[in-house]
Amino acid sequence: MSIPKPLVQLNQLFIVITVLIALLAAKWLLLLPFLVGVVTLATKRNPVIMSGKKLLKKPASSYQMEDRDQQLFNQWIATICMGVAFISFLMGYTLVGYVFSIMVILAAGVALMGYCIGCTIRYRYMMWKYKRKNTLHKQGLEKALFFYAHLYTLSINSIIITGVRAPLSFKNLC
Repeated sequence: MSIPKPLVQLNQLFIVITVLIALLAAKWLLLLPFLVGVVTLATKRNPVIMSGKKLLKKPASSYQMEDRDQQLFNQWIATICMGVAFISFLMGYTLVGYVFSIMVILAAGVALMGYCIGCTIRYRYMMWKYKRKNTLHKQGLEKALFFYAHLYTLSINSIIITGVRAPLSFKNLC
């Protein structure tokens, strides 16, 4: 399933504006985009995007589409960062609060300009998982081959040492 790009940009603009206002006016306003993020992650339906559908002038399918799973991944990152920022401000760790808030503003702002940092992070994560899976599978094959080569060597050595060749069966190998 996909989301029209203007609706994704509306959500990004909402995040930039609300976090910026929160930093300039009242830190508790960070709760607004944070709670929207929590609702989005819990229901898989973003209230900002849902309300923005009414603003579309053309049918949703006529716009460039964005990947829904990618948007949920980005929402996870933004929601976690806004949660850390809000809790940091509450606990008096102002610098940490500003750092995480500014990270959200920059990521959403850069996304509005066309570069998706969350997409890069997800792509690299998926490539790491793929390589790890294939490396583990390859290592598993190597271990199996080593095991069977070792068994073969043991059986050859027993023939050489004892001079007696046992009938080849699985019971003799164990």
